[in-house]
Amino acid sequence: MFLLDLLLHFSFYLHDMLKQLLKREVLLLKPVKKNILSNVKCSQLSNGEFRILFIGSDSLVSLPVLKFLHEEYRKITKTHSSISLNVLTRVLEKNLNPVAEYCLDNGLEIRNWDHLEESDGFASLKCDVGVLSSFGKLVPGELIDASKFGIVNIHPSLLPRWRGSSPLPRTILADDTHTGVSLMLLSPHKFDSGKIISQTTFEVPHDAFTEDLAKLALQNGIELLTNCLENVENSVKKAEQQTKKGVTYAFKLKTSDSEIDWHKYTVADVWRLYRALSFKFPMRTEFNGKIVKLTEMIEPKYTSNSFIPNDFLSDHIKPGTACFSPLIEAICIKCVDGFVGFKKVHIAGRKSLDALQFANGYFNLRDSSVRFGAKRGKK
Repeated sequence: MFLLDLLLHFSFYLHDMLKQLLKREVLLLKPVKKNILSNVKCSQLSNGEFRILFIGSDSLVSLPVLKFLHEEYRKITKTHSSISLNVLTRVLEKNLNPVAEYCLDNGLEIRNWDHLEESDGFASLKCDVGVLSSFGKLVPGELIDASKFGIVNIHPSLLPRWRGSSPLPRTILADDTHTGVSLMLLSPHKFDSGKIISQTTFEVPHDAFTEDLAKLALQNGIELLTNCLENVENSVKKAEQQTKKGVTYAFKLKTSDSEIDWHKYTVADVWRLYRALSFKFPMRTEFNGKIVKLTEMIEPKYTSNSFIPNDFLSDHIKPGTACFSPLIEAICIKCVDGFVGFKKVHIAGRKSLDALQFANGYFNLRDSSVRFGAKRGKK
């Protein structure tokens, strides 16, 4: 029986692997002439069809917009009797991005950015309007010119504040109290500097995570997008240049952004860092010369002094000192002004441990604490 079950599980695994490989091979193949001709034909359809080209790649911001265009917009539009939707994204050899996966599962035509960039060019992607949401590649003028009314971008910030690839995390890291969404026209070879079609503002909720801001931004952004698409020609004509005042940049996030310096960071600093970056990176520190990843942070109200063992409440306890709190079952680490707690600890080269496992493995009877460093290489 055991051997039969093993063979059965292996057959299912092999089936899934072959399915994924087939998906990748289909998308990585250079588009055949039939696909190219289908795009040309699309540009010659009757005036009644409204042709949208969607451009995006991630799950946080891109995918919800694509789902709206495919599943909802065609049902609610009062302007366009017929809508065609094509998708342009990057298809990498190692894995399919969320947008590509969705297209395959829902029968949407997809074009591979890299193949078009390297060979065919973008002129064949004729459409009435392009819709871009979180893509990360500079769009060439050739692609913008292929769209009758240009390409509109849903950008989750109040431009010109937070131009760049990471406006939502930067909003939290800067402790902004208000943010918003900008619907803008793309300019060739420039990030987030095009004319503004419309904007909306909302408050940043208390203790919001990046994912929370993304949901709010999408709700507001989809409303702006819908209004634009319903009267796209007039919306584009009325677009205005961005102001040159208040320009800030949301530079691409790096792993090093999540490193904690226990001698400089307050509890509020670490909590803000976690809320901004945990969707992408775990918090990072050092232990015994190895990188450590900390996940599942406890809300700071549960790591106040009443939850910390009395032996660690002395002013002599140094930042980076860690203890185990049985009340919240977390590893609590001293910052400049208090403690922060995490449920999971992952030391490089070893499996992830929950707080109790880490305490049992690294705290001993003589010393019920350990020290974490600020960064790798620091003591």
